[in-house]
Amino acid sequence: MSALLAATLVTVLLDGMPIDASTAARIDRGHVVAPLDPFVRALADRIDDASGGVRIARGKRSIVLRIGSNVARDGSLSQPLPMAPYLRAGLTIIPLATIARALGGTVRYDVVGHVLRIDVEPSPIERFTPSPYVPPPLGSVPTFAPPEPPAPRESVTGIPKPRRTPILIEDPSSY
Repeated sequence: MSALLAATLVTVLLDGMPIDASTAARIDRGHVVAPLDPFVRALADRIDDASGGVRIARGKRSIVLRIGSNVARDGSLSQPLPMAPYLRAGLTIIPLATIARALGGTVRYDVVGHVLRIDVEPSPIERFTPSPYVPPPLGSVPTFAPPEPPAPRESVTGIPKPRRTPILIEDPSSY
């Protein structure tokens, strides 16, 4: 039994890096399934509670999954899932390859090594703030000129001299 269990465990690589998880991905009914957390958290930008399910978003793509439903929804569109998400030991188990494809990933499975490779493009830039740095024109070589040192200030040292200007003291009774 343990040899059968070891053969069904799957290593998941996201952009070539393994996803470390306490609960491993495995093969169930011919599909790679994995807990929603940490596998989808590594792949998605946001995971939110939706009405009766969970919304998973990456960039401008998002899907809503419901436990026991073979359909993933994206607004008014729906996409069939090979198997419905289910609960196991308090964890939401999902068909990982299908969710990765729905979020824009490229998925490859190595049958011999039991490795699921997910490659994703970086999330598109939705807002761009230009840098204040302006590069020099092509062909010119930037040079470094240190700022001019400040002019020396005159400093006075020694014991202060007594004031030579008399101070007018007004009569306090005039107030």
